[in-house]
Amino acid sequence: RVCLLCARVCLVCVCVCMLHQALTLRLKLKHFNFTCSKTPLPLSSVVKTLRSSSIRPCSTRVSSSSSSSSSSFVMPDSLSQCLDHNLNVIGELPSCPVWTHFAQIAAIPRPSFHEKLILAYLENFADARSLKRTCDETGNLCIFRPGSGNGAQAPPVLIQGHVDMVTEKNSDLDFDFKTQGIRLEVKGEWLRSQQATTLGSDNGIGVAAALALLDAPDTANLPPIEALFTVAEEVGLQGAFALDAKALKLTAKTMLNLDTEDWGCLFVGCAGGGDTKAKLPVSKTAVPANARAVEIAVTGLRGGHSGVNIHEYRANANRLMMRALRRASQKTAVRLVSIDGGDKRNAIPRECVAMLAVTSDEEEQVLRQAIGDVTALFRSEFSSVEPNLSLEVTAKGVDTSSTQCLTDDSLVALMTIALGLPDGPVKFSADIPELVETSSNVAIVKMGESESEVSIGCSTRSSIEESLEDVRASMKMIVNAAGGSVDQPDAYPGWAPNMSSAVLQLAREEMAGVVPDIAIATKVPVKAIHAGLECGILNTKMGGGVDMVSYGPTITGAHSPDEQCLISTVPPFWDLTERILGRLATV
Repeated sequence: RVCLLCARVCLVCVCVCMLHQALTLRLKLKHFNFTCSKTPLPLSSVVKTLRSSSIRPCSTRVSSSSSSSSSSFVMPDSLSQCLDHNLNVIGELPSCPVWTHFAQIAAIPRPSFHEKLILAYLENFADARSLKRTCDETGNLCIFRPGSGNGAQAPPVLIQGHVDMVTEKNSDLDFDFKTQGIRLEVKGEWLRSQQATTLGSDNGIGVAAALALLDAPDTANLPPIEALFTVAEEVGLQGAFALDAKALKLTAKTMLNLDTEDWGCLFVGCAGGGDTKAKLPVSKTAVPANARAVEIAVTGLRGGHSGVNIHEYRANANRLMMRALRRASQKTAVRLVSIDGGDKRNAIPRECVAMLAVTSDEEEQVLRQAIGDVTALFRSEFSSVEPNLSLEVTAKGVDTSSTQCLTDDSLVALMTIALGLPDGPVKFSADIPELVETSSNVAIVKMGESESEVSIGCSTRSSIEESLEDVRASMKMIVNAAGGSVDQPDAYPGWAPNMSSAVLQLAREEMAGVVPDIAIATKVPVKAIHAGLECGILNTKMGGGVDMVSYGPTITGAHSPDEQCLISTVPPFWDLTERILGRLATV
């Protein structure tokens, strides 16, 4: 009897252990809303599992703040409500598998150089589906899906997007892109950020589409997929520059880049570009003992992508500030204590704030009058493109007794550089109507109260390498002539159009069947873009000969808090992707 009782107890223990292991496996498969089925789980239950789980990222990351590859990472509790909110929002959108993945991607913080969490998300995505994944030392990640249906034996196709996003917000908004997710909001026909920040649809929608392909049923007619997710794209394509195709085991010779923002068009070329980082040593002098602080703020500008929107001649906050200070200096003393304009090299600066010192009510009044006069001129000049342009002078009541300001000579040197450097379109293409051939953007002007130099950052683009370097050489001469120094990292290459591309022809044929207004393939617009895509670099990294095309849904206001994605363009974008890959599955 004792033996029989012990046997029964052992049997119960075995059953309990098996049940525990089954539940544990089930929870692991639920990570990040991932299951082998195609029905999304409630995000609330996913988050509970996620919060209690350690995530081990692979290899070394780009992030300068991330720990070593052997450390674990836990999803912060603070993202739970954001995840739930986003799922509720996309539940009201037209059915499309891209939305579910984008809702989750948007809730994950992913600034450039801080992609650790989104990479861990992608790694868990692959592992939950038993998909092979590789990564290089930079942090670029590739997930492989075998061909299925008619495409089991087809050549592989590379699907490419970047995981990082531009982090732009208004200066008065308390928001940390490193720890907070993006809460989605539907506004009319558009999907936006509820918090008045960048949305991250550039390139979150492309990444979401790649995940939807990886998540496709085993019966789908798809060729083998190599889904490449690059890092640090928004900071000079650094992830692509450092990509190790051998470590990633990339073999595809056909590529779909999902990182353009004009639905209905196919893109086969892009501009190259390079940064100019200038430093101007400055001399300072003590402000008068009776001085007080006033602040001049340029706000309300649209900003935008320094490649996509540069042809619109949107106002540059840094240039407006320097023009205002120059005019004010003709009326009264300008004692510049600090300046802070722009934040991202690839964004047209929307705001610039300068701190000045004044010594009397009369001096302050003259300054206010001068700024008021120039504001009226600016509003007239930019009336059609900057309806919310604002320059305001605010008394700060700050003790400036121990403060220093720029000497007159240093102020003139700063104005010479900031106003002398090229800004906006430099030349339009003679061959392609309305295409900017060469441009430059005075993106950043910064100097703190205690700093002895001014930092100036510019981004220059051109579809012609020689023109790009000519402009950068002239910029260096301007800075050097004013007493500054310049650091100009190597430029990244453009992507030369190939109008005889096989995948372009296939994409044109399929788009003609997706877009109602296009009846035949020859009417599908084929363009080059005055922005940096990773295509040219990736082609070189992969040994050349990669046939590629780029497309995406309509996104406006990229690189600014006005970023929005046109909801109605995402389902046909997904449909086109499926159609192209369906054709390639039969090659």
